Amino acid sequence: MRGTVGQNYAKVVDKLLQNETLVLADIVETSNAKLCLSCRLVFYTLIKMTRRRDIPKATVEVVGRTLCRLSGRPIHVCNGIARINIDSLTHIIQARQDLTADDFCRQTLEDVGCSDRKGSDPIRQLVAITPKSKDYKISGKLGKPMKILHLGDIHMDQEYVIGAESDCDSGACCRYIDPFRVRNNKWGDLGHCDQPAFAFQHALEQMAAKHKDIDVIYMTGNIIHHHAWDLTKSYVTRDIRKAAAVVRAKLAFKEVPVIMALGLHDTHTLGKFSPAEAGDVGHAYLYKDFEDVLKTKFYVRTGLEFPTIHEGYYSVKLREGLRVIVLNNNIANIYNWWLLHPTKTFYFRQQQYLYDTLEQAELNGERVHILAHLPPRSKLLLADWTAQYGKIVDRFAHVIAAEFNGNTHLDEFRLSYRGKEAIGVAWNAGSLAAYSGVNPSYRVYEVDPKSYAVENHQTYFFDVEETNRKNQKPSWKLDFISKRLLTQATKCC
Repeated sequence: MRGTVGQNYAKVVDKLLQNETLVLADIVETSNAKLCLSCRLVFYTLIKMTRRRDIPKATVEVVGRTLCRLSGRPIHVCNGIARINIDSLTHIIQARQDLTADDFCRQTLEDVGCSDRKGSDPIRQLVAITPKSKDYKISGKLGKPMKILHLGDIHMDQEYVIGAESDCDSGACCRYIDPFRVRNNKWGDLGHCDQPAFAFQHALEQMAAKHKDIDVIYMTGNIIHHHAWDLTKSYVTRDIRKAAAVVRAKLAFKEVPVIMALGLHDTHTLGKFSPAEAGDVGHAYLYKDFEDVLKTKFYVRTGLEFPTIHEGYYSVKLREGLRVIVLNNNIANIYNWWLLHPTKTFYFRQQQYLYDTLEQAELNGERVHILAHLPPRSKLLLADWTAQYGKIVDRFAHVIAAEFNGNTHLDEFRLSYRGKEAIGVAWNAGSLAAYSGVNPSYRVYEVDPKSYAVENHQTYFFDVEETNRKNQKPSWKLDFISKRLLTQATKCC
């Protein structure tokens, strides 16, 4: 029965914590002591077993699988999660002999408050902020507005099965048909289902036909589907290249440059991104292939600038007066246990790269667009990353023309403030996948050719349930046009 194991485990924890003397006294404040205790039990067990050289890794994997089952997840999901994550977990534990269960729980449950008051938060190097240049003059030129097509989360599933069940215990569905409940969901499903590959192709063809004047495409991550337990390294690189082929297809955007950020799902280990130095046990394969596919499939022109060592971040001078900086801020998500790896510069060097590139843009009189998957102040981001990023944005508010994000699946924007003054805006186009109750959407921006601020945007969508019910191809409709006067946050200083 669905959830039985997890429910039984919860009952055991409830009984353990009925006695007030068993409350975790070493934690100053927490909103969920039971969750903190469960987290510690899991990681204490895994750490102790991993450090026992006489216990085979396969045995540790079995224990990890069992602990996963205690959360109520089905066996096939736990089998995959354990298989995919065992190598990186054991590598990190063995690389840091001082690592404790509290280190894992402090980070992954940061929003709950599970830190041991006797311990200390990790000390991370901070970017030094210097005063802004007094001679900043933008170098853009007057002309017609630039058109940007923004594609949010794609979640393309090449194994999508038409008619399959959309409410399952896996968290991601539409791969197996329940013969007693066949669904009408050819073009997607508002349940826990990703986007059929053919629907993505059709969407790109419709966009190309409707918007013939697009200058550049921004993709803000999550090409890969939600079936995270079923991934391999080759699967990830294959699907990213498949997405490139769809975008570059004859009837789609064959000649338009594409600038892309990695998403939380664009890895074989959901939400986990290693330092580049980790090699085969980490994500060096992803960073190398990502750079290659951008240069040979997506952007297909000169100008992409990657650091010698990087974790999927880069910049490009898109046109005179405009530089685009693409971040992989997924490395700072609270579930990325690679942040516990002893590589000391892993966390710092991406923010230093952002700062240095913005400073050079300031000296060159360039405006900057920033692409990143996770929006500013996302609850998935570590608090100290958010704080440091906010300081950098404040310092270069006169240089940053706009930010573009994904992840939430929502058509939204977020403002950044200096006190009560709005100094920046981050745009989100929603999602091309109908996963968890949203109609597919995309957005087209009109950008001022001198300041490169967003002047106007149009959001398009199609009603997935109506489309399936009428058994017709999707008809993308204009949802709304934003023509309001821009605030000081989106104007050039």
